[in-house]
Amino acid sequence: MGLVFFECSDFVTHLTFQCGIHAQQHLSEVRLIGPDIVPANRGTHLYQWNVNIKPTISGSLLKWFLQNDKEEITADTKLITSRRLIPGTYKLEVTVSNAFGHLNTSMSFEAAVTVVALNFTFTNLFVNQTSILSVTINQYAPPTQIFIDFGDGTTYDSSLNQSFFIHEPLGNFSSTFIVRHLYSSTGVYAVYLNASNSISSFEHWTVAVVEIPISGIYLQLLSPSVVALLEEVVVKCSVEHGSNLRFEWDFGEDNDGQYTTVESFETVSVANHSYGIPDMYHVAVCVFNDYESVVVHLNTSIQAVEPIEQLHLRPRSGLHAAPLFEVKKEFSINGSIQYSTEPITFEAWVFRGSDVQFLFDFGDGTSELVPSENVWSVPCASVKHSYSAEGNYEVSVIATNLLDSMNETLDPAFYVQFLPEGLTLDKQYYIVPYSSNVSVHASVVQGTNVSFSWIVDNTRINNTDSAIVLPILQPGVYIVYVEAFNYVTDFGFKIINRPKVSAKIYVQQILQGVILCLELDGKECCDLQKIELPLDVPVKFKAKISPSTERALRFIWNVGLPDMKRTNAPFLEHRYLHAGWYEVNMTAQNHISSASSSSFQLHMIQKIANLTSIYCQGPNLVNHTITCHALYWFG
Repeated sequence: MGLVFFECSDFVTHLTFQCGIHAQQHLSEVRLIGPDIVPANRGTHLYQWNVNIKPTISGSLLKWFLQNDKEEITADTKLITSRRLIPGTYKLEVTVSNAFGHLNTSMSFEAAVTVVALNFTFTNLFVNQTSILSVTINQYAPPTQIFIDFGDGTTYDSSLNQSFFIHEPLGNFSSTFIVRHLYSSTGVYAVYLNASNSISSFEHWTVAVVEIPISGIYLQLLSPSVVALLEEVVVKCSVEHGSNLRFEWDFGEDNDGQYTTVESFETVSVANHSYGIPDMYHVAVCVFNDYESVVVHLNTSIQAVEPIEQLHLRPRSGLHAAPLFEVKKEFSINGSIQYSTEPITFEAWVFRGSDVQFLFDFGDGTSELVPSENVWSVPCASVKHSYSAEGNYEVSVIATNLLDSMNETLDPAFYVQFLPEGLTLDKQYYIVPYSSNVSVHASVVQGTNVSFSWIVDNTRINNTDSAIVLPILQPGVYIVYVEAFNYVTDFGFKIINRPKVSAKIYVQQILQGVILCLELDGKECCDLQKIELPLDVPVKFKAKISPSTERALRFIWNVGLPDMKRTNAPFLEHRYLHAGWYEVNMTAQNHISSASSSSFQLHMIQKIANLTSIYCQGPNLVNHTITCHALYWFG
């Protein structure tokens, strides 16, 4: 092989160029040299292959082709590439060409990752059960070799036995291989794993704690299923099979076991719990070890109940009686006369207690069960009832829940009666001679167990009978008041006014005498026989009674005119219309006697007015009588 150069010139253009002749030999052998295993490229990585050409000559062209890549033509006998290679098998081809022909060759190589365990689990580590060792690695292909020492004297070598080996390719260039093993006894075993591929290996140490499977769990309630608040609930859990057991109790309250105490030993656990809120609860326990957990529920629910305290009973109004009324005919049965009270509301409540029911007994042979409702966080109940007959009814209530009961009786008893109606006194007024007793009787048209309240003037009489006898009263006028009442008027569940009547009592003395007087110029004049008074001045009469203590009087005045004047007071003022003589007297009366004054003459004189002249009649002689007349209009 050689190169020959020669130079040519153009004498016209004076251009000069050179020509060469390249002498080559036939190619006899082409061989690729390079790695047949390369690491899979997960970053920037350079791969290199060389080609060996015989005979060794220059001037050859090389066409490189890497599987799944574009062709590359170069004169270089080296191929350096940074292509990202995923794990797998690749084919590299090269064709060498010169003027006499070409030769090609190829080789296969494997791209493999540095094998790494991405995840490692050893599950179902129970005696006489197949345990599963699962390892996830960072390549699709299974490891070239797997060796495991299970720590119990047995080993596994995949190159010798693959019957317990399973390989599962996963996405994202990973796969999982699984190896099964059977432990025959409990214990803690040191496990060694070594896995390798064509370019790397890894090893892993772990500890396998082999347990007995959990089975045969029984829950037993050692306390009543109904408990008071803060009273302990005791539950026992027994496990027939299992090792290294732990217990986690759930008493249905979200308090993180604040009120729970637990004592556990191997396969037995006893839990004590106190509830603070009344409710229905379900108890469960989780029995677990390092590899499994089993939840078991108590087949009996726990009812936490707040004990009943301080039961109270009352009519809603706070009054303890109700009146009977006649039922209207359209509401009566068969048109017969029937009576009924208005609906009466009874209320019962307890200071504490949950799930309380109230059984009301109305004392007339009827009862009613009422569930409680919470009002201002207090369990209470109310019920309405009507009575159809008079009576003294003992009303009671029993408050019960699942834990206990309590009863209460209404005090005082509940009275049902007819209202007192038609209250009257036996007289409209009473006239009593002084020094005599007076008897006053009251009665009602309707009403039972009626009492009476008596007041004379402003003094209350300590007597509730229908009749009273008053002792000797001083002369005068008294007013007696009486009210009728029973339990309905005073303790009824509605405000009912007591019926009330009154009458006057006249306590009077026998009149012994009366003197008629006149008031003249502000002075009292009583010694009268004849008296003259001017006509234009009103006459003021005054009577003086004996005895002076007598007040209940009536006065009849005779002022000399046909019509008598009557007053209730010992005074009379009268204006006469005509002058003249008048005979005046008066009579004083009370209900038991009368007395009259003596009479006197009253001369009413008209004053002289309008004197006009004097007229004389007769001879104007000595010793002769002359009569003179004065002429006037009035007088």
